Amino acid sequence: DVTVRERGGSQPAGIATDAAQWMYIMKEEAENDGFEDVRIQLVNTAAPDDFVTEQVFYRSEDGTRVPMFIAYKKGLERDGSHPVYMYGYGYASWVAVPWYQAQMLTWIELGGIYAMPGIRGGGEYGEEWHQSGIRLKRQNAIDDFIAGAEWLIEQGYTSPALMVANGGSASGSLAAAAILQRPDLFGAGMINRPSLDMLRYDKVSTFKGWTRGFGSAEDPEEFEVLYSYSPLHIIEPDVCYPPIMVMAGERDQVTPPLHTYKFVATLQANRECSNPFLLKIVWGAGHSFGTTREQREETFADQLAFLVRVLGLAEADRNSAADSN
Repeated sequence: DVTVRERGGSQPAGIATDAAQWMYIMKEEAENDGFEDVRIQLVNTAAPDDFVTEQVFYRSEDGTRVPMFIAYKKGLERDGSHPVYMYGYGYASWVAVPWYQAQMLTWIELGGIYAMPGIRGGGEYGEEWHQSGIRLKRQNAIDDFIAGAEWLIEQGYTSPALMVANGGSASGSLAAAAILQRPDLFGAGMINRPSLDMLRYDKVSTFKGWTRGFGSAEDPEEFEVLYSYSPLHIIEPDVCYPPIMVMAGERDQVTPPLHTYKFVATLQANRECSNPFLLKIVWGAGHSFGTTREQREETFADQLAFLVRVLGLAEADRNSAADSN
C-alpha cells in the first residue's frame, strides 16, 4: 500500500526541503488489539514557507547555556497541546543542525514539533564543549537533553504526556537514560539502533572507537559512571515508564541487536503498568533504518503509527473533527 509521487523543488536550508519533496500521510484503517493498522501514501509536501525553524537557548542543570533548533508549522500556538519529537546526539563533536527528514514533515503536519538540542558531547562550541559531555562527564549530555524537554514544557510548546525522547546509535543510550531517569517528563520514547548495555557495549561491537567517547568498564572510575546511566542496568521494577519502541537492524555489527533484545525484555519483565514496550527489528538491515527505500519507509511508518497510538493523536484528530462539525 505504498505509492510514490515526487516533485522537484527549490532547496533553501531547512527541514522541509529536498531535491525530491515527499511526505507520509497516515490513515487509520482498522483496529487490532487496540493498535491501528496504518496505510501509507507518499505525496507532495506543503510549501517550505509553511514551516518555521528557529534557534532558541535554555539553561541546563548546571547553568550551562544550550542551543536548540525547533521546527513546526507556521501559526502554531503555545498552548501545551502539541507533541514534540526531540532528537539529541551529543557525541563525537557532531554539530546538531536540522536536515531534511520526510517522516518529520509528517510529524509536523500532524500538529507536532521537531526539536534538536545541541547538547554537550557535540561540537557546537568546539573541543571544550565536546569533552564536557563524554566519558566521565556523560551525565552532562543527559542533563542537557532533560533540560531541553523541561524548557519546551515550561514555554508552552508541549506537555509531559506529549514529549517524545529520541536518540539513535551513539545517542540511543542517552535518550533511554533520560527516559529512565525522568519517566515523569516523557510521554513516549523512540530509540533507534542503540547501545544499551553500557558495561559490555565495547565487547560486542565491531567499532572499537566507542571507548573514546564512552570510556570502558575496565577502568574503575569509568565503570561507576557507565553503570550510573547504563539503560539496561537502571530499570527499576516499581516504576511506570512511558511507552517505548526500540528499533534495531538484524545484522547491525556496530550496535548489535542484542542490546535491544535485552533492554526490551527487561522492561517487559519489570512492567509496572500497561504501557507497551515494543521491539522493531528491520530484517536484513545493518546500522540503518533499512536496506531499501521501501524498508526505510516501512520503519518510519511503524514508528509514527506507534507514536500516533500511544500519544492519542488519532483520537485527538477525531475529537477535533467532531468539534469542527
